[in-house]
Amino acid sequence: MYVFVYGTLKRGHGNNRRLATSTFITEDSLNEGFNMISLGAFPALIPTDEPLAPITGEVFQVTEAVLTNELDSLEGYPSFYNRKVVKSALGYDVWVYYFDEAEPYYGHDMLANGEW
Repeated sequence: MYVFVYGTLKRGHGNNRRLATSTFITEDSLNEGFNMISLGAFPALIPTDEPLAPITGEVFQVTEAVLTNELDSLEGYPSFYNRKVVKSALGYDVWVYYFDEAEPYYGHDMLANGEW
């Protein structure tokens, strides 16, 4: 299975160590369904019908154990972030973490270029 990461889990960032047993596949993007906001120390995706820009990130191949033990615990799934499978720009079916509802987060900085 694949996961799309766009913040502190990317290579070179502090939480990438949680993907130490996983395989980096490629840089990729999500072209629809989300906008990105900054929460200061990390970004979040919020659902939208009108994306401002593709969301840039990386695809990793992960095991079920990494997804549920490492990533779900980091992302606070399902009480903080939710996750679902979406199609990446390169055609991968990827798990992505996002906020269910956009409205409570509109006061945060929108990252109009889709990159954190």
